[in-house]
Amino acid sequence: MRTFIAIPLPEEVKQELVRVQNKILLNQKDNFKVSTVKEFHFTLKFLGEIEDKDIEKIKELLKAIKLSKLMPFEVSLSNIGFFPSENYIKVIWTGIEPCEKHDRINELQKNIDNALVSRFKKDLRFHAHLTLFRVKFIKDRKQFIDCIKKIHVKPVKFKVDSFNIYKSTLTPDGPVHEVLGKY
Repeated sequence: MRTFIAIPLPEEVKQELVRVQNKILLNQKDNFKVSTVKEFHFTLKFLGEIEDKDIEKIKELLKAIKLSKLMPFEVSLSNIGFFPSENYIKVIWTGIEPCEKHDRINELQKNIDNALVSRFKKDLRFHAHLTLFRVKFIKDRKQFIDCIKKIHVKPVKFKVDSFNIYKSTLTPDGPVHEVLGKY
């Protein structure tokens, strides 16, 4: 089964992300695959394909993380970006930033990485993000980037007090996510 670990989002954050998506779509005739509001989440770690029999061990490892020292904490939505780069856009995303000096989002991700190090590689270039679109084709990259840079993401604040492990089933209509565990 295809799995990942992510932060679920409150409704207010989802509404802002839909507003941003609509603003991008208004100005573009390019070929995008839109992430649906139902599937919005901030990825902490992509695990990939795992055996069904391994999920319980992974859940045990995640339970061992000392969450009381990390959560809850506040973050806010931030800028729009591109993966892998502006020169070769495959994903359009929005990020999150800590609302305090201590960056607990990265600390949480490192704790998850460390808890799972016996089974998964560490994410050396972690960047908290939410995928708004997967890009199939952009006609005029420069014009597109100029347009995107004019779009303002409201820095909506929200509290992170849990994370989930999800099963992701790919369908012709897009991925369907199912919560396997909450921490």
